[in-house]
Amino acid sequence: MRKPTAFCLLLLLLSVVTQATEPQAFTPIENSISYQKEHLLYQKGDEVSVIDMDLEWPEIVDYSAVKALQGYLCQKIFQTGTGIEDFKTGYQAFLSRFGSPVTQQFKTIPDDNKFCYVDCQLKKMGYQKGRFISYLLSYKCTPGKFSTQKGDTINSLITYDLMNNKVLTMNDLVRTGRIENGYYDDRLIQSVIKGADVVFPEDISGLVFLDACLNDTRVFLSMLYLTEDETVPFTTQIEAAEMHDLLTKQARNILEKEVVAKNPEFIAEDSLYQGEPIYKKVEKEPSYQGGQAALVNFLKSNVEYPVDAASRKVEGTVLVSFVISKDGEVGNVKVIRPVSPDIDREAVRVIKLMPKWQPGELKGLKVNMVYKMPLAFRING
Repeated sequence: MRKPTAFCLLLLLLSVVTQATEPQAFTPIENSISYQKEHLLYQKGDEVSVIDMDLEWPEIVDYSAVKALQGYLCQKIFQTGTGIEDFKTGYQAFLSRFGSPVTQQFKTIPDDNKFCYVDCQLKKMGYQKGRFISYLLSYKCTPGKFSTQKGDTINSLITYDLMNNKVLTMNDLVRTGRIENGYYDDRLIQSVIKGADVVFPEDISGLVFLDACLNDTRVFLSMLYLTEDETVPFTTQIEAAEMHDLLTKQARNILEKEVVAKNPEFIAEDSLYQGEPIYKKVEKEPSYQGGQAALVNFLKSNVEYPVDAASRKVEGTVLVSFVISKDGEVGNVKVIRPVSPDIDREAVRVIKLMPKWQPGELKGLKVNMVYKMPLAFRING
């Protein structure tokens, strides 16, 4: 098979919005996953916190704001209480506990014992329209000896049932009682081995199922294998059909039940970027340095086809939305028509690599403008 490649299609411009406060016709938004990656330094009194955020946040899924899912993620990742069901509110509440952003050099060297290190990650694992979206989420807070922050570590896989608007964990998807009683045969063991991210030794004495979520037509599993001398963590992916008898009725319904269309919710699009209006059409459009040919060449030179997607011959066109700021910076990157988590992630990575553009202009002033760009991933040969 020849090397997989990806091609960028023509840019698509949207309709005009002259002021964020004007009434807008309701145009349903099917999907919007926001990719937020930040390295932050905050200070509260004489305490300093180093915060790393890498989030693939579900703003809209299947024309819904998925409030139950967002609320759950706010509680787990942002450590909020109940009642907060959107990213901006949850994120602001989370950061407020660490004080204020550090904007200038420290006058004295901070005390290491009063440092706190925080790492938050949210990684999309799978999606089937009308059925589910799944995530790997982690939160780790490591405070110094004299920090007032509370240390904690959370790592979990979740599946959000789009049919019933419910967050599901492994026990909701897999009949763990059967697993604990040894209800699996050699075929399942071979399936575990086939999809694993490690090479197994010959002296395995047992398998332990730790966590699970749905992942396209497969089940993603976090597991341990046991030998006489060691316990080794690994992950694997198994076709749902190969472990059908171990899936709960709820999991089988998600994968097999007929999808019923739902009425789209009214969800307002972002109208501001860094406190200033976003426009969808301008008098002078933004332009890539060197023109369209240079843009296509940049994308071809930088896109790397994800290995798993290539091996499974997954192809498709990702539609990415982003803002070209009045300074020419690319920001607010979102996937609004997904293909697969790894292909979507690669499209976002490359968009974020783009150098500054010439910004758009309206009435002689440089302004923020939103673009939608499709990137087609095709396997040659």
